[in-house]
Amino acid sequence: MPEIALIGFEGLDESELKSINEILVKRLKKLKIDYSLLRINLKQHKHAKHFMHELTVNLSRAKGRPILAKISDKNLYKALDKVMERLLSEVKHKIRK
Repeated sequence: MPEIALIGFEGLDESELKSINEILVKRLKKLKIDYSLLRINLKQHKHAKHFMHELTVNLSRAKGRPILAKISDKNLYKALDKVMERLLSEVKHKIRK
């Protein structure tokens, strides 16, 4: 079973982590590639009254180069959904090659 590492998510509460897990489960079902590690890095930057959430996803494959995706958004859940969608798009592109 592939490993999933969430880095920078330590400050989030249990309900936020549950929502994040639901998004990941939904998106990972669509991932049709063998991989050994999915690493998701979260960096939060304070801008005025809100936070910008910068997410970087690194998918380490058993064979070939890793696949990367990065996005920033004010809403953490939208950012996670968008970055996973971008990762799926990159995977589809790499498979076609």
